[in-house]
Amino acid sequence: AQGEILSATGAGTLELKPEGGSGPATPPEGSGGILDGLVLGITPAQAQNAVEVSTAPVAESTLVLGAPSVSLTYSGTSPQGERPTLLFGQLIDPGSGLVLGNQITPIPLNLDGATHQVTLPLEMVAHTLLPGSSLTLQLVANTVAFADTRLGGVVDMAAIRLELPTAVGVRPL
Repeated sequence: AQGEILSATGAGTLELKPEGGSGPATPPEGSGGILDGLVLGITPAQAQNAVEVSTAPVAESTLVLGAPSVSLTYSGTSPQGERPTLLFGQLIDPGSGLVLGNQITPIPLNLDGATHQVTLPLEMVAHTLLPGSSLTLQLVANTVAFADTRLGGVVDMAAIRLELPTAVGVRPL
């Protein structure tokens, strides 16, 4: 059964630059090099250049199950170019620093200086929050998991809302 929605709100400004996004591409331990890392899978990682929004710590074990939703009210500018202007959203377990499900979601932007809104689902997750733990949404300018996007410029997020679906009646092992 569906439980209460966990939510978080915030705001922030992100410089669209190549440094500090989700990544880097690192080869799995024991592999021969970076090409092995690319062939065997690219894994998002905690970003250093991100706007973050965190849930409050939960009081009891909570199963986050399904597709979280993110809504942005934003404005900004970016230089002209052929590549798309995107942000990427990923959920981080701050206790471990791991990206939930190794998933990251592209969020299309229109950076023409006007204010816009976008709401979309993030990749589906299944994650148990233990008492006292929380989740953090990171919005980043780039990731090793997707081709290059248009960089340069800034996006100002006046309102960020994260909603995480939960399930009840299921106990973690």
